Amino acid sequence: METPYVKVFKAPKVILIVSDLSEAKVRQLVEGQIFFREFKSQLHRYLNIHRQVWEEIAAIKERGKIAGSEVKVLRGKISSVEEVDKYLDKVFQYKYEILTDTLSYIKELWKMTANYLSGALEMFKEIQN
Repeated sequence: METPYVKVFKAPKVILIVSDLSEAKVRQLVEGQIFFREFKSQLHRYLNIHRQVWEEIAAIKERGKIAGSEVKVLRGKISSVEEVDKYLDKVFQYKYEILTDTLSYIKELWKMTANYLSGALEMFKEIQN
């Protein structure tokens, strides 16, 4: 990135900033770079959590047969997924416009997962009845 007042060079483990800006402005720039790097890292973690949760629900729903003695345990296992959804909703309350598309995508994935989870829970409810 280059502007008349600042040049930013990025490498995998180093960010070099050459600038005529004040120390305070450079500090803001560095903090912004750190924030976006960490946010990207967190997004990858959340996407991995989503994949694991989805696969866990799918493995249960797609079994075909569930023994009556397993219903309570399996229902409890997938019910705990709701806690992850509540946590992620709080985490993604950012106001940065450039993150809006990614945020919307993540929220849509979790909404889809919540619906998938509801279907699985409904299946257990029907089995128990």
